[in-house]
Amino acid sequence: MLLLAAEGQPDIEEMKRSSKEATKSFILHLQTSAEQISKIARGLIPEGAKVLTHSYSSTVLRTFIDASREGKEFEVFCTESRPICEGFQLAKKLSEHHIKVRLQVDCAAAYVMKDVDLVLVGADCVTPYGLVSKVGTYGLAVSAKERGINSMPFAVRKNCSEPEWPRNIVS
Repeated sequence: MLLLAAEGQPDIEEMKRSSKEATKSFILHLQTSAEQISKIARGLIPEGAKVLTHSYSSTVLRTFIDASREGKEFEVFCTESRPICEGFQLAKKLSEHHIKVRLQVDCAAAYVMKDVDLVLVGADCVTPYGLVSKVGTYGLAVSAKERGINSMPFAVRKNCSEPEWPRNIVS
């Protein structure tokens, strides 16, 4: 994004200005997209639901916080998401917002699926060939499907590749 913004600018000052403008625009887009996704997604969380999430997603976090602010009661199961423990960070933020949360070890996530009503995850990127997310997300989606549990990824438009995505990248 920054390289594209700077491309073709006549001098370094214009490159800086153009890059700064592109960054501000991108951040605004992310915030607006997360707001729109949250507005739709929090309606997917039933009252009293137990929701499983994997890793850390600012869009999923926003959805949970907004649903809680609306007075919705629910519980979140966060996988720890090793090795960096992004799920621990998500669980901490949910707890700070007084949302009932359980931290779940990654290897037992499929086991707790029996207690879950819904799976919500963030997606790093969506391609014409599928979504890219944290390792383990696919296994959770398969486990949810086997139990008839809805599993939904959230991605902002800027995280979606165009259909021209080269086929030779995918093996």
